[in-house]
Amino acid sequence: MRRPTGDAGASTVEFALVFPLFVGIIAVGAFFGWLAYTQAQVDRAAQRAARFAAVPLVSGAYEYCHSSILARVNEDLQTSNQSGDDLTVTDGTGELGPADPCVDPVGEVRITIDHTFANPFSSVVALLTPVSGTVTVTGSGRARVER
Repeated sequence: MRRPTGDAGASTVEFALVFPLFVGIIAVGAFFGWLAYTQAQVDRAAQRAARFAAVPLVSGAYEYCHSSILARVNEDLQTSNQSGDDLTVTDGTGELGPADPCVDPVGEVRITIDHTFANPFSSVVALLTPVSGTVTVTGSGRARVER
């Protein structure tokens, strides 16, 4: 029996072996890129909300109430809306709850957001890493109260 001497089909086999690895690397890179984008977005939303709560309006009143701050955070988030349960608002007197009335802040306003978002690359990344379909990132911001 004669053995074939050509390289016909070798590149197809090499492609079939390398292509899944290439797709996996691209998917993992896209996931971490999306994670970095979301982290930066949540940090920026927390910082903008803290500044919003610490600076008085033209009328001299402050928008230092949980619902106004939550609305401001949701304006700045692009991935999805934030619920009030994962938003912590504090100033020099303590934590501001969702049921508390609007008051004037004291000292420094601090905002912490625990933002859970759906991983758009979960089906591909799950094959390679133990990352689930949702990911939680935490962002924080603070601003000194202006009088």
